[in-house]
Amino acid sequence: MLTIILETRNAEAGLAHSLAGLVPGAVEGLVSDVLILDHASRDRAREVADAAGARFFTEWDLPGVLAQARGNWVLFLEAGARPTGRWIEDLADHMALRGGPARFTRSRLHRRGLWQRLMHRGSALELGLLLPMALARACAPGQTPQSLVARAKPRHRLASELLPASALGD
Repeated sequence: MLTIILETRNAEAGLAHSLAGLVPGAVEGLVSDVLILDHASRDRAREVADAAGARFFTEWDLPGVLAQARGNWVLFLEAGARPTGRWIEDLADHMALRGGPARFTRSRLHRRGLWQRLMHRGSALELGLLLPMALARACAPGQTPQSLVARAKPRHRLASELLPASALGD
């Protein structure tokens, strides 16, 4: 089973897109729970999370949140990102057969241009991060998903693509 953790701040529309894209994973029994870590949003992100059945944290510490997670694995995503293609099968296969940290493949249809790549460093969560829960729970107090993902060195790339949060404007 998989816990999905999304970080958000004033990203109500992106959060709604991400949660809608994750519904098939819940229906198939892959996704056990979704946890939303909020950074003082002033929009309706809480209502969006509540409507989707996700747990919403306004004051949180990552080790404490992970202690409440139900899954054996955790997938960190940024609000607005959506996995595409056979993501359910790809994640299930990876978790059962390969193990270890993994990231999604960058969406071929939503690659940043050369100028954007040179001038704007992408979010650490841009390709998500799939971790065994035991590795995730080894994080330090005060650590955020962004800092955890930035330090991770996944050796595996999932075949499925991740539609980035920045693609919402397309």
